[in-house]
Amino acid sequence: MSALPASPPAAASGSAWSDDVLVATLVALMRAGAIASETSHDDYAVARAIDVPKLVATQTKAVDWLSLVRAGSVLDASVWSLPEGSPDARRVASAYRAGYSLVMRRLHLRVPAVAALARRLDQALADAGVLLRQAIRSNLFASPAGATGLALHYDDHDVAVLQLSGEKRWTVYEPVYRHPLEHPAKHLEPEDCRECAFEGVLRPGGLLFIPRGCPHRAHTTEAPSVHITLGATRCTWLDLVQAAAPHAEALRADLPPLAGGRLDSDERLARALMDDEAVAAALGDLAERWTQTATVGAGPPDWDVPSAPLTPASLVRRTVASLSVLVEHADGDATLCNQSLRLRGARDAALLRFLHEREQFAVHELPLEPAPVAQLELVERLLSDGVLERVEA
Repeated sequence: MSALPASPPAAASGSAWSDDVLVATLVALMRAGAIASETSHDDYAVARAIDVPKLVATQTKAVDWLSLVRAGSVLDASVWSLPEGSPDARRVASAYRAGYSLVMRRLHLRVPAVAALARRLDQALADAGVLLRQAIRSNLFASPAGATGLALHYDDHDVAVLQLSGEKRWTVYEPVYRHPLEHPAKHLEPEDCRECAFEGVLRPGGLLFIPRGCPHRAHTTEAPSVHITLGATRCTWLDLVQAAAPHAEALRADLPPLAGGRLDSDERLARALMDDEAVAAALGDLAERWTQTATVGAGPPDWDVPSAPLTPASLVRRTVASLSVLVEHADGDATLCNQSLRLRGARDAALLRFLHEREQFAVHELPLEPAPVAQLELVERLLSDGVLERVEA
C-alpha cells in the first residue's frame, strides 16, 4: 500500500490551526456565505489522525463508502473490490497509480478525530444561530500527481475544503443556479458557467469555502494530494414552510380554484408565515431534527475490532428515533427522508412505512424481496450511512 499517501508529518515550522481558530473561521465563512480562501496556516492537527492505507485495508463493504474516480469517470467497483465487497488493497493501489482518485465518503463515521471536529463545528454553528438540516458530514479525497478526480460540478450544500497534504489547484465559479436543492442532473462544462470567482493552489493548511451552487473543479499538480471536506446543509425557507405545515392550517389547506391559470390574491400563505406560534414551533422542530442527527457518528467503532457478520437474525435499530419524515402521496407513492436516506417509489411504500414506524427490528423482518439478499444489502447501506446501528443480542 506504499503507493497510497500516508499521514503527513507535522509541519516543521510556521502556524498550525488550533481547533478553536479553525472552527471559529469556518463559522464566520459559513455565516458570510461567500467564496473565500485562507492560507495563513500550514498544518491541520486532524491530518495525523487520517491513515489512508489503513482505512482502505481495514474497512469493509467498500462499495458503500469508497469510489475511485478519474476525470469524472467512476471505476466499476468489481475492478478493485473483493467478492464480499471489501476493497482489495493491491487493486486500489494499482488504480491510484493509474491516475484514479480515492473518494471516501462519511469520513466522520470512520475517524474519531474527524467526528470530534464535525461535532465541534455543529455546536458552534448552532450557537451562532445557523440552523442546519443535518449534522456536518465529511469526505476524503486522495489524488495522485497530475490527476483530476470529479468533473466540474456544484453541490447542494456548503463545502469547506481542508488541504492536508500536497497541492491542489482549484477553480470556482459564481453560481449558475442559486440555492440549488439537489445536485445538477448533468455534468457542467466551463461554457455553462459564469465568471471565475477563485483560482488558486491550496497547500497544506489551506482552506477554501465553496457555497452551494458554485461550480468547481480541482486537479493535482506535481505532487499527490489529500484533502477532506466538511459539508454543511443549511435549512431553507422551504424547510421552514414544510415544518410549519403541521402547526398552520392555512398551509395545509387546498389551493383555491385557479382564475385563468393563476391564483387570485390570497393572503393565507402570508398570514401563516406571520403566525408567530406556528413559526416558533416549526423552528423548534427543525432544531430538534438537527439535534437528533448530531448524535449520529458520535464515534466510529475501532476498525481494528472486527464486528460479527450481519445475518437475517441480526437486530438493528434507528440511531435517530424521531428523525424519519414520511410523506405519503395520493397515488400510493411515499417518500422517506432520514438524514442522508431518501427512498421513493410505490413499489417500496410498504418498506418506507416499516422503516418509519419501527425503531428496532431484525433484518429478516424487512418487507423486501428477494430475501435475504436484498434485506442484508439495504441494512448494510443504512449501517454505513449511520441511519441504523447494531443491537447486541
